[in-house]
Amino acid sequence: LFSIFVPTRTGWPGGYHFLRPAYADEPTLFARTPELQALREKHILIVGLGMLGSPVALQLARAGIGKLTLCDGDFVELGTIPRWAVGWSASGRQKSMYLGEYIREQYPYVEIASVDYQIGNPFWPTEHQTSFENALNDAALIFDATADACVSNYLRNKCLARDIPHVWIETNPGCWGGVVGRYLPGHSGCWACMKFHQGDRRIPIPNHSQANDVQPASCRTPTSTGAGFDSDIVVLEGVRMAVGILSQGVEGGYPMADWDVGIVNLRSQDGILQIPSWEKCALQKHPACKHA
Repeated sequence: LFSIFVPTRTGWPGGYHFLRPAYADEPTLFARTPELQALREKHILIVGLGMLGSPVALQLARAGIGKLTLCDGDFVELGTIPRWAVGWSASGRQKSMYLGEYIREQYPYVEIASVDYQIGNPFWPTEHQTSFENALNDAALIFDATADACVSNYLRNKCLARDIPHVWIETNPGCWGGVVGRYLPGHSGCWACMKFHQGDRRIPIPNHSQANDVQPASCRTPTSTGAGFDSDIVVLEGVRMAVGILSQGVEGGYPMADWDVGIVNLRSQDGILQIPSWEKCALQKHPACKHA
């Protein structure tokens, strides 16, 4: 502790005030997470910044990732706040830009790039697509939080072409269950292989609600129901998966999972609450998938 004089209206000195010093250099900040040191040199591209992707971005920033590229073409609707990572101040803001600003302020050692881009939209500005392609070429891992089959298949093709890891997370209607999966070049099958295996029932499909989707007022498209604290269970496992991949081969680094796909059930088939129950699976290449 140390003290300083503070002047008052009646003159100098004003008295003593005790201040507590704080250290904010990189070694001090990351001394508590020694297994995560490898992340300081890594770049992750996150695609999709909604219920799943927005907390992923904050978790990776907290973990000390060197660079994050945040990609989404949508803005934050006020009604989504119960499941979004930040509160009302984000309403009406473009998702990637707002999260980028927030992380720059709160986690200044993380380099941030924000890409306002909607994959598959032919009317999006060409320079935004170029920024996205540049991020794809530079990233060490693609984190797919879109839960959109068309986009996931597109990202799967991009990762196969570039030989870079692909991590994806999904939740089922009602957030009764979810999926965490990975593609490791030369090691496992891809996202499409997983879908084929689920169709063959070799990889389970999580339990899900039978309730119909809802379309709240002002919402452009229907959306599924479910609590954010349930979807966060899937988010956290996805982050652990990604961190393990990026730490592989580093002495003392965060361990890599010995499984490729994790299926979690948070409720029974009848909707009864249960302790999260994970089933882990290896992801073999499926003969119907033409990726190899």
